[in-house]
Amino acid sequence: AEGFEWVAFTPAGTDGSEVPAGIAIYPAKTGAGEAEKIAAIVRGCEANGNCIAWPTGITAGQKANAEQALGALGIIVRN
Repeated sequence: AEGFEWVAFTPAGTDGSEVPAGIAIYPAKTGAGEAEKIAAIVRGCEANGNCIAWPTGITAGQKANAEQALGALGIIVRN
């Protein structure tokens, strides 16, 4: 949504980044204090889990928790 800033999903985070709030349509990398405008899916869709770029080192449990959090938004991850 316009005016919102999103951060990368960080499974081990403790600042809210540990709960995914959507799926970026394409990757963006920024430096500290920088922002990039991108499109994201934030509700109501089905996504191919094999096409999601999960964070390196994500555990099966963290991935299951992330899929459950996305499901609560109506984003169904199919594997």
